[in-house]
Amino acid sequence: MNKLLKISLLSIASMTTAYTAKANETHHNIHGETHHTQADAQMKEPLYQTAGVIKGIDNKQQKISISHDAIPEISWPPMTMNFIFTPVAAKVNTFKPGEAINFSFTQQGSDYILQSIEVK
Repeated sequence: MNKLLKISLLSIASMTTAYTAKANETHHNIHGETHHTQADAQMKEPLYQTAGVIKGIDNKQQKISISHDAIPEISWPPMTMNFIFTPVAAKVNTFKPGEAINFSFTQQGSDYILQSIEVK
């Protein structure tokens, strides 16, 4: 019986340690929602930099359409695609379609997150 109790206690302790380690990897608000900071994203995801031309801005969807140059680091040819902009890159609203820009972004899953943007 003592052996079974020791094994059970060790299992519980091991699970608690693993859960605590996982919880420390993310940030939680008071509602239990998980949030990752921009610093977290930059540490985990590579930052890509390129140039392009703004094709359109959708404030409701928080997306900006950019026709960008080739990005050799990820074997992308020139193309037009949407990038999500966050409050960090909210200055997107000061730009207009047709403007030539330099910008950087990260990939998070299937999303491409704008990290910086400036007029050429």
